Amino acid sequence: MAVNPAPAGLRDPHRQVTELEDFDDDPAKPNEAKLEAIQMAWYEEWKDARERVSPL
Repeated sequence: MAVNPAPAGLRDPHRQVTELEDFDDDPAKPNEAKLEAIQMAWYEEWKDARERVSPL
């Protein structure tokens, strides 16, 4: 089951990005705009998954 990213805020995506095995950049680089873009993409994936399971 997919996790709804809406209540996560930006702290969770930042932690998840910087904890990726292949993340080898400066942990301060993921700024608010980048994290919001990640969260929106995550939301779209979550929404699409819900629609596949139970279409309206």
